[in-house]
Amino acid sequence: MKKSLWLVAVLASACSSMPMTSSEICGNGKDDDGNGKVDCDDSACSSQAACMVMDAGMDYGTCAHCGQTCAVQSTCFDGGFADETPLPQCVASRCTLKSDKVQVTLQYNTDSWVGFTPTIQSLNTRFVSKVGVDGGTVTCESVKAVAMGKTEADAPQIEKSGVFNLRGFDVSSAGVQGGAKILEPFVNVSTGDNFLIWTEFWGGKRGTATGLPTGNRYGFGCFETGPEVAAITKADDCSGDAGTCRTIKLTMPGPQ
Repeated sequence: MKKSLWLVAVLASACSSMPMTSSEICGNGKDDDGNGKVDCDDSACSSQAACMVMDAGMDYGTCAHCGQTCAVQSTCFDGGFADETPLPQCVASRCTLKSDKVQVTLQYNTDSWVGFTPTIQSLNTRFVSKVGVDGGTVTCESVKAVAMGKTEADAPQIEKSGVFNLRGFDVSSAGVQGGAKILEPFVNVSTGDNFLIWTEFWGGKRGTATGLPTGNRYGFGCFETGPEVAAITKADDCSGDAGTCRTIKLTMPGPQ
């Protein structure tokens, strides 16, 4: 009997001395935080895709956060808007990805900028879904309403508004004078239709740390109708066909 009691005591002591982490590590089959709940049974794992309760019969596509609840698009990916391609969308409060990534070429006509002496150092282009995060209609005017700031601090104002779903986001160096033709190859964008294009010209170079334009914004253009915003398909991809791909030609309005 004494031997049995001693064995129980040893086992109890060993169990009590097992190290516990301060938080649950989801998916390893262990009760890491010692609260008696493992993985998806622990509330700490409720936001993980594997632990989400999916709506029956719904297909949210495949991405790290697909199926999770969202209120803004940035919830649906871990990096920045320029880092994730294709960009998952926040649709009906769920992270969704039902498109493919392609690369297109953008060509800018800047005839309206002739006589503008400062150098256009960088450009920021967004492909914006015409359906907002709240399900409402998005137009050039609704984007403009949240994008009137012109300083470097205002560069991410469209993304910070949280009301839009972006299909593509690109910041590229330019270093040209007004009147020059600007060619921007290999711009990442998602396949699909029902989008508009919002482009900004900036006086500073692309920031090495932020990846965003610097300096002050010189002007912008928005394109919501016409061949510029025709549906983008996998056949438009520029990445592997030596340039015989889709070129989207945009005529920019003058400085604002």
